[in-house]
Amino acid sequence: MSRSRWPTWPRRRTCTRTTRCRCSGRTSGTTILEYLTRCRVAEAQRLLATTSMTTSEIAHAAGFGSQSSFYAHFARACGGPPGEYRARSR
Repeated sequence: MSRSRWPTWPRRRTCTRTTRCRCSGRTSGTTILEYLTRCRVAEAQRLLATTSMTTSEIAHAAGFGSQSSFYAHFARACGGPPGEYRARSR
């Protein structure tokens, strides 16, 4: 998922980044980081199901900082590792 498709969060000069994150969690029930992680996992799911990219390539394309971070977030969200998801989705 390209970063340009992610929503842009309003920025006011009187509101710090920490305050924006805290307010976002109160109003939406999720933090910005949780939202971004869900978007990244969804993009990884799409790539696993529709491409032959390696998991390392998918981790990078979906915006994860490392392959280990990708595996951990993916397994937590989907109940198993990316390879199993790919096998089930084909």
